[in-house]
Amino acid sequence: MSTRRYTDEENRFIMEVYPGRTRAETLALFNGRFSPPITENGLKQKCLRLGVAKKMPKRGQTFTRNGYACVKTGNKNKPIRQMQALIWEKANGEIPDGHAVIFLDGNRSNFSLENLALVSRAELAYMNRNNLRSPNPDITRLGVALARSHCALGKYFREKLGMKIDKFVEKEKRRIKRKGQI
Repeated sequence: MSTRRYTDEENRFIMEVYPGRTRAETLALFNGRFSPPITENGLKQKCLRLGVAKKMPKRGQTFTRNGYACVKTGNKNKPIRQMQALIWEKANGEIPDGHAVIFLDGNRSNFSLENLALVSRAELAYMNRNNLRSPNPDITRLGVALARSHCALGKYFREKLGMKIDKFVEKEKRRIKRKGQI
């Protein structure tokens, strides 16, 4: 197996393009411009060697059993916070109660803002139940939109009709069946 030698132009390109973009975006841009193409892992290693990789702070850093990076905040109310929540709050303000920040590409070490999304716990539960997450951020965004519309529809049914969607559907099936339309 041979080691790829990067040209100065390729190194400059990575150092200029990678900050502010996801690894997948940088990889697509790099492979579209240079040949031979590189893998995502190859790009990751090159970024580490060039010193442009998105690194997490070492001091006070810990990980949950599920692999989420956490930091000690020194705040008595929330002494340990998930890294993605802190990054989201720094850019967008406080996270409302009952909401969570998710990684659109599923990579728990990709903390770029383009890779983070705020969802309600109900939307997150719907996404998990219906397997609406993907390594492709665009597909996960569609899953978020679907979960939001489903939760909004459920809220409408509960508030306006006083029942859940599935009960409404069953009730309508019985009504239609009585009329002989099925």
